Amino acid sequence: MFEPVESVADELQIAICIPKLASLENGYSIATNELTESTLSHIRLDALFVSGLSLKQHSELSKICLLHHVELVVFDNPKKDSTVIRDVVINLTNKLASKEMPNNLDLADIRSLNQSSDCLFAFNSKETAIDFMKYQQLGAVVGGIYLAHGDVGLGEYESTNNALLHYLSEKAILCSSFLSVGVSDCTILLGIKKPIQNKQ
Repeated sequence: MFEPVESVADELQIAICIPKLASLENGYSIATNELTESTLSHIRLDALFVSGLSLKQHSELSKICLLHHVELVVFDNPKKDSTVIRDVVINLTNKLASKEMPNNLDLADIRSLNQSSDCLFAFNSKETAIDFMKYQQLGAVVGGIYLAHGDVGLGEYESTNNALLHYLSEKAILCSSFLSVGVSDCTILLGIKKPIQNKQ
């Protein structure tokens, strides 16, 4: 189940632009006013994690990232809770940078979820994620990422996996792993694919 990802010669370069971001162990913070063609063209990035952008900012940034082959990942939350989003972004970034076993989560997994979804919702507790999946009517949950934190036992880990899988679409993929030192209860990122008639 847990296959280590291949090591790469260069470390991942991830920039983060989200509200309430005080400090980072991995990746580096970039201000909203630096999300420009001139700035991004002079730095090598593998991915840009953002939240809280306007539709205009998102549209312009999408074009810039596409031009420079940067994976633009936009994080959201059903209640627009910036603290939850911050926790999830920090935890995912730390997991990507760590060598902690199982070393089975790579940027490719986030990229795949991002590109197969219309929106990504972040949660820092199992209960809020399950409640959202149970009642949401936005579309199909086409995939997810789950990081168990701390000393979670195998039984609880498997139980959470099964609870999440119950609400995922038939062909959805759930990437699960551990992060011993994670902020908040856990990390869950869900990808939603909206019905064609609901896309805007």
